[in-house]
Amino acid sequence: MKFVGKILMLDRCLDMNWICIWYVYVNMNMYYDQLTSIYAKH
Repeated sequence: MKFVGKILMLDRCLDMNWICIWYVYVNMNMYYDQLTSIYAKH
């Protein structure tokens, strides 16, 4: 039920503006870069 709520919230966010997706996408990429850099050091 909570998952469905998140999807509905995301849809509403998309209706308002697509920047939400871009924001999440950029954050995930930054997080991924941090993980890869941490693993690269070892």
